[in-house]
Amino acid sequence: MNPDVFTYGDEHPADFYYENTELMSLDGFKGIFYDPERDKLPVNIKVIGEHNLRPIIMACGVARLFKVHRDLITAGAEAIRPLHGRMSPARGLKGSIIIDDSASTSATSVKYGLRALYALDAPARILVTDDVSKLQKVNYDLMSEILILGEQPEGTKVNPKVKFFSDELELVNYMGGRYEEGCLILLEIPLPQIIESYIW
Repeated sequence: MNPDVFTYGDEHPADFYYENTELMSLDGFKGIFYDPERDKLPVNIKVIGEHNLRPIIMACGVARLFKVHRDLITAGAEAIRPLHGRMSPARGLKGSIIIDDSASTSATSVKYGLRALYALDAPARILVTDDVSKLQKVNYDLMSEILILGEQPEGTKVNPKVKFFSDELELVNYMGGRYEEGCLILLEIPLPQIIESYIW
């Protein structure tokens, strides 16, 4: 072990890590930040997804190394909010909850966005995208529907949960007439028509 190298992560044995005291929810994470001396710092972090939690753990670790006061670290971490379009929760049509990830649609983003979606309790989970290649990352057992803006490629066979829409109007009309209170929608394309207001 190199004494000049510090590790961080979302579990022990990292030098700096965060331990959840509750399951992740739409309110984010509730838990305790630990440093190498195992000093406990309770921090509630308003982000969704482990991939968004880890950079905050790193920032808290750097702050501890520079002897920043505990209260400032807590206040700073708890003040962080995602930018709109980067795993930001919003209220949607008919009481649905949208996780707006439309500003970051790389393969890695979709992978971690789906992992976060699977971890949240909901009566239904829906993915909205415009990229058929992202279907390779979907666990169909944990999804209710996958809605794709675009034409189905000729000669392709897809899961019955996948539906294609030729334009935004058709997609929005379908969503507006269908979803139930509390269903979760991971939005991987800009579709502001279905967002009523952001939660944070």
